[in-house]
Amino acid sequence: MPCTLTGRMNILPYNVMTMIKSIKGLLLVAAMSLGLSACQSDFLSRLGVDDPMDMFESSDLAGIVDGELPKREKIVVNKVDFSPDYKTFSVWTGIVDDIGPYPLTDSTIVRIEVEEYLDGIRTSSNVTPKLVKALNTESDQVKDMGVKMLVLVDLSLSEELIEAQRDAVKEMMTVFNRDNLFVAFMSDRSVTPSRGVTDYILSAYFKKWSSSKCLYRSVLAKIKEMSAGGEPWNDAKQLKLVVFSDGVVYDSDDSPMDPEHFKMENELLQSQALKGKDLDIYYVNFSKGSDASEDGEAVDIMSSLCENTGGAFLPKFNWTLLENTMLGPEVRSVASNRFDFVNPDEKVYRGGKHQLKLCFYSVKEDRLLTSATAQVRLGTLYKPIIVNGDPLGDVILEGVSVALLIMLILYIVFQFLVPYIRYRIFLRKYVVRYSGSNMMVNGVPVGQTCYYCKA
Repeated sequence: MPCTLTGRMNILPYNVMTMIKSIKGLLLVAAMSLGLSACQSDFLSRLGVDDPMDMFESSDLAGIVDGELPKREKIVVNKVDFSPDYKTFSVWTGIVDDIGPYPLTDSTIVRIEVEEYLDGIRTSSNVTPKLVKALNTESDQVKDMGVKMLVLVDLSLSEELIEAQRDAVKEMMTVFNRDNLFVAFMSDRSVTPSRGVTDYILSAYFKKWSSSKCLYRSVLAKIKEMSAGGEPWNDAKQLKLVVFSDGVVYDSDDSPMDPEHFKMENELLQSQALKGKDLDIYYVNFSKGSDASEDGEAVDIMSSLCENTGGAFLPKFNWTLLENTMLGPEVRSVASNRFDFVNPDEKVYRGGKHQLKLCFYSVKEDRLLTSATAQVRLGTLYKPIIVNGDPLGDVILEGVSVALLIMLILYIVFQFLVPYIRYRIFLRKYVVRYSGSNMMVNGVPVGQTCYYCKA
């Protein structure tokens, strides 16, 4: 049976009591902070950042893929439009460099992957916006501008260069459609009627027909056709003639391919059909080193023709350059594509730098073609924007309620914890176990008949 020595039984040392009160105070303050920041923690979880401390680490990671610096972007973002509730938004883009025959809105040819970064840190997939629609807005805008274009294809070239011309026409189809893009073929002394570009035309007509053509004759025939104003050119506000050829007008024996070569050349340069007509002529060189080299005379003639009509001479095909030259200042107001997104519910914008990166991959080749990055800053730290979320007042009320609940729980716990600590300290300072007869405490023997007598 234990023997309790009761001197100063209910009095604890001052430093011990101070320590207990300090610990209790710190825990209560921590509880209040935890409760009041419940809404803030909710915000962080909605932002999709796995480690909230990462929110305070800034870096330039946006745009870095697999540890490599990004290549020069060939697509720029013109604007970003949000709906009033920020649930949906659209990204308008423009093409500033040639990306090849890849229509960005065709999911069978191009795969689009979306990445989002918040202050340089990639967000989790549950808060990344979802791409719901990709539209080619450029073709509609160009159609509204009343532009109609005829491409004159040279079928006397090699199979490889004919294929290159077909790819060029396909790339043009990303902006023009069968209503405003037409094609004609020159071979020998003939040139075909102008036809709207269709899949059948692309598959059946782009084949080598002969080894010669009458360049000047074919160009002059199409100039007269387009200037006459018949179908399909009668309702066009702007007419564009694009000539694909290698510039060869002489045979290997230095004789002209066209028996009326010089007559056609003179008529081409002095054609009255061009007077007062809004017809621009463009020449794109498709010659190759292994083929017969282009004729310097033809280059001069075609360059002069293009310059006189307000067109341009291109030493090689570049659709972006050709398009910008054709549309002139109006190309700046043309947005190539529009991408529509949907934000997940309860996503939060609180003033951070949100970067939305669109990565375009070739489905066939499985390689990155290009990318575009849209950047926005919405909301503030103290007035965040919550997509389809609870009002800010409700979130604050929820946080205060949680804080009060935590404080109540801690108060109840301390009602048991503090007395227990006091009891343990009392046992350590004032209670000793009875060891039997002849036991002495502070030099005073403990009586054997009463174990609870004061020493």
